[in-house]
Amino acid sequence: HLPTILPGVLAPLVLPRLGSSVRRVLSPEGKSAFGRSVRGDRDSAPATRFDSVAEVARENVRLTLELQELKAKYARLAADSADQAIQAERFQHLALHDALTQLPNRVLLMDRLAGALAQAQRAGTEVLVIFLDLDHFKAINDTMGHAAGDRVLSEVALRITGCLRRTDTASRTGGDEFVLVCPTSDAAGDIADIRSRLTRAIA
Repeated sequence: HLPTILPGVLAPLVLPRLGSSVRRVLSPEGKSAFGRSVRGDRDSAPATRFDSVAEVARENVRLTLELQELKAKYARLAADSADQAIQAERFQHLALHDALTQLPNRVLLMDRLAGALAQAQRAGTEVLVIFLDLDHFKAINDTMGHAAGDRVLSEVALRITGCLRRTDTASRTGGDEFVLVCPTSDAAGDIADIRSRLTRAIA
């Protein structure tokens, strides 16, 4: 079975060919391909039934092959479209996320923060914005190399994410700096809890 979009693609291509095939089966003089003249011309020699059936069979085979070719072309177009959609989604992800940690970058952070502030204003709640950086991180890069530093940042990002709720956002804004956005109805209680969880996880 073809996808529902396929008839819209095939109809403009197949119908003119079907029309020309029907015109070939019906002779220009109005004779039926299966017998005597439709107009009743007694002098006209009738086409044999064998030739008529053979012609229709040939047309059917030809159109079947054309339809198969169109199906193959449609499948290639659908695959190309799917690849383009995947690429577009990938580019959008890269534009909004940090390439190393896959956390939201500064652009997405600001969008999430604006949304959280708007929601808090409507609900009469608050938003915690937590700035976090790693002490002595430069020493890791200097003594063990940037590849080791990258592994540390990736691991820290995973541990930060594991400490947060689904409604919270953790982002990497650059270097060893992270920013957390946490909607809350109890800022004083939540900040102590989050700081404690982050300290234990990262240590």
